[in-house]
Amino acid sequence: MSRARSRRIHARQRYLRDLAEHNPALFHDEWGRRVESWADRTRRRANRHGAFATVETAMSELRGCGTQAIELEAADTERILTETATQAVARVVNPDLYVLRPKARG
Repeated sequence: MSRARSRRIHARQRYLRDLAEHNPALFHDEWGRRVESWADRTRRRANRHGAFATVETAMSELRGCGTQAIELEAADTERILTETATQAVARVVNPDLYVLRPKARG
C-alpha cells in the first residue's frame, strides 16, 4: 500500500472514529454509504474471487474506527455484506441455489 493511500485510510478512520463517538447518527449515515458501496463491489466481483474478501475489508476498516464504531455497526455490516456476497455468488453458480422463500405456516 502506498504511503498516500495509507494516510487517506488513517484520516478516514480518524474521521469516522470521531463521528462514532460524538455523532452516532451521522456516523450511521456515513457508514451506511460505505456499506452500500462495498455491497455494489461485492455484486460486481461475484464471478471472480473476492466477493467475500470485501466483507473482511469492511470489517477491518470498521475495527480501525474504534470500539464505539464496532458496537454501533459491526453486526449489521457483517450480516449485510455476507448476505450480499452469498446472493451474488449463488446467482453466478446457480440462480436456484439462493432463493428467498416465505416461512411455511404451520
